[in-house]
Parts: sequence; structure tokens; C-alpha cells
Amino acid sequence: MARVVQRQTSPPYLLFLFLFLFLIATTVAIIFYTKWSDTSGALARAQSDQETFYRPSDINDPAVSAMVAQARQGRTTVLRQMLKEQGDLAAAVTGTAVDAQQAITEAQTTLASLEASTGLVALAQQQSKDIEALREQNKQLSAQNDQLAANLQARSQALAQAQQEFTSQVDQLKQQLQGEQTKLSDLTGGITTRMGGLRSEFKQLSDEKDRQISLLIQQKNDLNQQLADRDARTVELLSELEKRKPAGPGMAAATTPDGRVLRVQPDLGIAYINVGARDRVKVGMPFEVYSARKGISDEGRGKGSLIVTDVQAGTAEAEITRWQGSDPIIEGDLIGNIAFDPNRSYTFVVMGDFDINGDGRPDPLGQQRVKQLILEYGGRLADEVSVDTDFVVMGTAPNPGRQPRDDEPETTRMLYQNRMAEAGGYQSVQQAATALRIPILNTNRFLSFLGFTPEVLKY
Repeated sequence: MARVVQRQTSPPYLLFLFLFLFLIATTVAIIFYTKWSDTSGALARAQSDQETFYRPSDINDPAVSAMVAQARQGRTTVLRQMLKEQGDLAAAVTGTAVDAQQAITEAQTTLASLEASTGLVALAQQQSKDIEALREQNKQLSAQNDQLAANLQARSQALAQAQQEFTSQVDQLKQQLQGEQTKLSDLTGGITTRMGGLRSEFKQLSDEKDRQISLLIQQKNDLNQQLADRDARTVELLSELEKRKPAGPGMAAATTPDGRVLRVQPDLGIAYINVGARDRVKVGMPFEVYSARKGISDEGRGKGSLIVTDVQAGTAEAEITRWQGSDPIIEGDLIGNIAFDPNRSYTFVVMGDFDINGDGRPDPLGQQRVKQLILEYGGRLADEVSVDTDFVVMGTAPNPGRQPRDDEPETTRMLYQNRMAEAGGYQSVQQAATALRIPILNTNRFLSFLGFTPEVLKY
């Protein structure tokens, strides 16, 4: 069966499309018009604002061109670039984020307070130079401080070491001191005990000593009296003996020459004598020189003095130690030394105090020195006068001094007693020598006969 297709009428799509597009175009036109009006107003305002910021002629200013180029390079606006640079400048001036006007106010206030006639940059540069100089000084001071610190540390270490050593030594000394204190304590106790015993013993010994000293003084006084009686008796016996014995040599022995001068060399101060080693002459022996015409006087002083310096068998060389210009030593003059004799030895008794140095004061060892000279030159010594005595040499009488008090030490009293005994013995010797007619020589006569000069003491 055939199908009948009925043709239907199509809707008006194109009309609807046209109307829709028309509405859209109208709407768009209205919108664009509105936008254009707003844009024109904004453009007018922008042109007005542009004239406020800059004028067209400012574009030709190199500084403006450089700022525009810098803004383009930084992808920002010139205004933002200016605001940024203004903020950076304000921060550089004040050190904080403030606006430009505040920065200017603070800068002006600071310059006024500093009374600066330059700008902040010049002032900052000067301050920078000053800071740099201060930094250099601080650097030098830091170096010095480091050196001082190193020295201080070294000294501190040395001090610590010294203190440690000192502490160690102190500890050792404390230990030693403690030990010594212990010993001292023990020793003190022993000494105290011992001292008690010693005091008792000393008291006993002192009492016994005083008793013995008193006994000895009494015995000495008795002996002195016996000695005085004996001396008196001796003088009597010697006087009687002198009447019966033949006369001794007396002063003849002193005035007999021992030799003579062989030759003289005045320019050399040397003389040669005719006695030598076989006559018992020795180096250092003195001789007094006498004129052959006048002989040897009883006073003993001659025209000159010699000291033997070299000895041969039968002769000797001597130095001239004293001479007289008006009466020089010549060949043939006589020589003598009272203690010397080529053929025999004379016996001497020496008593009293002697001034050997010639200073006017008795020498403490003067008597011993006189005895030594006699022995050196061939003489002999005796303790008391007898018929065999050839010469008595007497110095000044011993001076006992003042009598000591009873409260003075016993040694002082005993010394006084000894000096008193010497004074008594001096008188006894003088009396005995006078009774026996034995020559008595004082200090000056003895030294003159001896040929003594100060040079003798050098030998």
C-alpha cells in the first residue's frame, strides 16, 4: 500500500537567529559605547595627571630618559622607580624605613646639631675616614693587646710554676722545721736537765777554784818574800865573791873590735869586711863602724852601720845602712857587734820593757826580740845574774799599773801580781849586776853596740 507523505511547513529558525544576533550586536554596541565614554574620561584624567607628573619637554632630559630606561629594565613604572629610590635614599639617610619628608627633617636636624657646613654625604665620608683611622688604631691596639696577653700568659705560667715550686719548698721546710722543732724540744729537755747538773758542778768547781787561787796567792806571796830574801842574800854572796874573783872583761869586751873594713864602694853603698863564714858571720848580721883613730866608745854609737848581704869564707860584703857625710866609712875602719865574737860567746841577762821600733812606747814583744837578736848573732842567755854573766841588758822598769779592786776578776789580780814580781826582779837584777860590776846596757847603748838599724828587721 502506497504511503502518502504530507509536506509540513519548516519553523522560522533564521528569523530567530537574526533577531538574536541583532540583539547581541545592539548590546555590544551599547557596551562599547559605554566603555568608550569611560575610556575617554579616563584618558582625559590621565592626560591631566600626566601633566602633573611631567611635561612632554621633560622627556628630552637625560636624567628622565635614564630613569625611564631603568624603569623599563626593572619592568616597573617611573613613579614606582622614583618612590623606590626615594625610600632607599630615606633609609640610607636615617637608617630606618621612613618617608622622604621625615628623612629630610632628620638630616637637617642632624646637620644643625653638628654645625656642619657640608652635606650628609661629605659628612659621612669624613666620618668614614675617621672610622677607618679608628679601626686601624683599634687593629694596632688589638695587636698590642694580643702581645700583652701573650706576655701575661707566659708570666702567669712562670708565676704559677714558681708558686708551685715555692709551695713545694715551703712544704719541705715545714717538714724540716717540724723535725727540727721535735729535735729542739728533745734537746731542750736534755739541756735543761744537764744544765741543772752543770750549775751544781760549776758551783762546786768555782768554790774549789777560789779556794785554790787563794791558796796559790798566799803561796806566791810567800815565794816572793823568799825570793826577795834570796836575792838579798845573793847580792851579799856575789859581793863577797866579787872581792875574791879576778876581774872579768867588763866593757873591754864591748869596746874590742870584731874586724875591720877592707874596701868601700861609696857610689854603690857597699863595704867589704875581713870576717866571713869561718868566723860565724851570717847574712843579715849587723855591724857598727868606728874610726880606727878614735876606737870604740863606751856609748857604742859609731860613724855608720852595716848589714851583711853576702858571705865568703874569710870576707863578707855588707850594705851601708847609715853613715855620716862629714865622716864617711873608709878602708881600715873598725867594726863591732856586742853579741858577736869570732872566738867565744858572751852571756847576757835581759830584763825590762824595750822600745825596738823607736816610737816612744814599749813593744809588747820587745824583750823577746832583744833575746832573739842576741841568740842570732852568737850570744847566750841566762835567767839570772851570776859570775858568768858578761852583760846585762835592761829596758825600762815594768809598770804594774794600778792595784785592782777586790771585786775585779781573779785573772786581773794575778796579772798585777806577776807585774809586781817582774818589777821586783828588775831591781834584783840591777842590784846584782852592780854588785858584780857587770856592764849594764840600756836599750839605746845595746842597739848601738849591736849596729842595729830598722833595716835589720827585714832579715
